Amino acid sequence: MRTFRPFSAELAAVAFLLSLAAATLAQGAPKAVVPPHPWGVYAWGGGGKDRLPADMPIKGVPLLWHWPQLEPQQGKFAFEREVRAPLEDARARGYYTHLMLWVAPNTPQWLYELGVPRVEVPERTNPFRQKVKPTFPYYFSPIYQANFHRTIKALGDYIAALPADLKERIVFMQVAEGSTGDGQPYKGTPLDSRYAITEEQWGKFRCETWAVYQKEFQRADGSLRVPLLVNGDANGPGENAWLLEHCDAFGVKQGMFSHGYLVSETQERLERWEKFRAAAHARGATIFSRGEQDGEWKVCGWSKQNPPQAFYWSALFALHCKLDVWNVPSDALSTQPIGEAVRLFNRYAGYNEPVGSPVAFCALRRGLDAADTKSFPADRFGPAEKGNRARYLAIAKAFAPLGARQGDPDKAIGGGMKNRQADDQNDVGWGILAGNFERHLTQLKPDETSVGLWHVAPAKHPYSLFARRFDVASGRTVMRFQIADGFFNQPAEPHPIRLRVVYLDSGQGRWELAYASREGEKVARSVELGGSGEWREIELTLPDTVWDHRLAGGGDLALRHAGGVETVFHLIELQRQ
Repeated sequence: MRTFRPFSAELAAVAFLLSLAAATLAQGAPKAVVPPHPWGVYAWGGGGKDRLPADMPIKGVPLLWHWPQLEPQQGKFAFEREVRAPLEDARARGYYTHLMLWVAPNTPQWLYELGVPRVEVPERTNPFRQKVKPTFPYYFSPIYQANFHRTIKALGDYIAALPADLKERIVFMQVAEGSTGDGQPYKGTPLDSRYAITEEQWGKFRCETWAVYQKEFQRADGSLRVPLLVNGDANGPGENAWLLEHCDAFGVKQGMFSHGYLVSETQERLERWEKFRAAAHARGATIFSRGEQDGEWKVCGWSKQNPPQAFYWSALFALHCKLDVWNVPSDALSTQPIGEAVRLFNRYAGYNEPVGSPVAFCALRRGLDAADTKSFPADRFGPAEKGNRARYLAIAKAFAPLGARQGDPDKAIGGGMKNRQADDQNDVGWGILAGNFERHLTQLKPDETSVGLWHVAPAKHPYSLFARRFDVASGRTVMRFQIADGFFNQPAEPHPIRLRVVYLDSGQGRWELAYASREGEKVARSVELGGSGEWREIELTLPDTVWDHRLAGGGDLALRHAGGVETVFHLIELQRQ
């Protein structure tokens, strides 16, 4: 499986510096600065110590500290071991890093000995299906807050004094206000009601904590300009307003974009994210996102039965949702053949806007959304209710001839946390993305011009989870694609591009790739199927493409059935030359 060569890091750096200079001239020196294009796959777990295979070109490793690691005794810090040494290692390996200080549940024992109340919650089952009963500090204790703020200041003081070539490795500091890096104080309801915290109280505490971090990590003297990242899943209007008012560069954790590809309410969640991104851009702020896959990959059947396929489609989904940093477990990076997923994510990460992006893709699929009453009317499939398991099964049955299945239906009817516990593949979900996964390249009228497929042979191949094909009987013989406006500055002028098309070489047939030129439509390649039953690809350079949507139906590219069996397609990628 070949992939495009990565876009030049040097060009990305130049673009960053030019944009930074323009922002600085227009608004004065920013409080926070993002390093030149640090986006892509980062390791997760393993403390960044795992030595990965050569085909795992990750962008970086995180530095995550449990508070006792950093401060084993009150006022006694292990900064040289826990901060400087890992940053020196990241510099030596050419890695970026991001930081996070976990304050709970692994809270220093010395804090409790000073009088901070210990909060107990009921036993629970964690995402790794283990019974746990953690304890937490009472965050509103004056003793806790005084020590917490003192530790943040000490960490900021230490990093601010480091050499510039170590500080420039740091992309952002994720603020962990409560339980791990999540957005809540406790994992469960306190057994002692005196320590209950309301959403309003917690939201106020979070913003106050962000202000402390911002003061220490975005210093007025310019010695430290590290952006903050916060957990967006827990944000309400007040927290979002604080970010927009106080931050010129900040990140948001988007956990539900990083744990697979069939997640309930994705449409609604993505719409909210797009609106917030637009609000940040309107204020001239830089906004980015991160999320992690975790040890569930080797516990839950949807992933562990085929990790290369699971990570590959998770990467495509995360890119569609505009995730910038994707943390992938170190043990998966070390033991699984997922290099193509890593390279794919790195190639597109950070290029969220068509203007200035060097690349675009469209990965072909159809999602079966049980919330869609137009496609799946209630009188045929049952009431459109999220918990109506029978409706999901009826939809899957209707598309079973095309490969759809519902392997763990009980997990599909829950929220995102439940979805990712599925022990088999589910193809029907609630509020899931119904179309292709894409970046700046859109298929026009996909369901009117092609048929969605699921689990196509060879079923174990990473590409085979979803696909689309022609359907001559229903007149669906041309798939048309349109580039996003702004991708090319002068769309009616010729642009040289590299193009890659991935198709299934099954049966005997023929298809054509057509594109728009100044002279009109041209056929770039006519492809005969050889019947091998394997995924194949073509890759070619086109010197004279135009992108002003002049083809039939407003397209810029077209895949056309030209005889014989109907070709199955996985992906179209293009890259500027």
